[in-house]
Amino acid sequence: EDFPLADDIVSKFMTKYLLFSVCWSFAGDAHLSLRMKYCDDMTKCIGGAIPLPDSLMGDTTLLDFEVRVEDGEWHHWDRRVPTLDIEPDKVADSSLIISTVDTVRHTATLAAWLEERRPFILSGPPGSGKTMTLMSTMKSMAGQLELASLNFSAGTTPELLLKTFELYCEIVKTPSGFVMRPMQLG
Repeated sequence: EDFPLADDIVSKFMTKYLLFSVCWSFAGDAHLSLRMKYCDDMTKCIGGAIPLPDSLMGDTTLLDFEVRVEDGEWHHWDRRVPTLDIEPDKVADSSLIISTVDTVRHTATLAAWLEERRPFILSGPPGSGKTMTLMSTMKSMAGQLELASLNFSAGTTPELLLKTFELYCEIVKTPSGFVMRPMQLG
């Protein structure tokens, strides 16, 4: 059997994931109050046609849950947030990353995009956590990826860019000419 999940689990996953995807697609980048209202309206709109998480109440919306393919059930994102015991001398460590529901959710999304080799751009103001989130995600995927960091400034020249690419790429002759492609890991 190519797909080891039972048909009922696949069906549960697909219906719930469709609702999850619609909520994120239409309200994911809205302000929190609008996201919450949209999700609340969606849950009223489906009228019990799709089983909802038991703990939907107050400030908890569908966006606080994920649907896992293994069982087709709703799981609150906070179940993925690890508990940390931090030594007092490590509190000021700038490399310390304290996971939250948002960072766990962002890491899961970035990891899915990276695994599928999808291009993406992280944007936001300085200090908003773009680099930290990407580095944390890549660290969690150790062995699957290698980071080639490129920082651009007024002093960046084409030669410097090519030298950086040469560290991580190989030049291969193809029927279309020479191309640079990433070296294989290992």
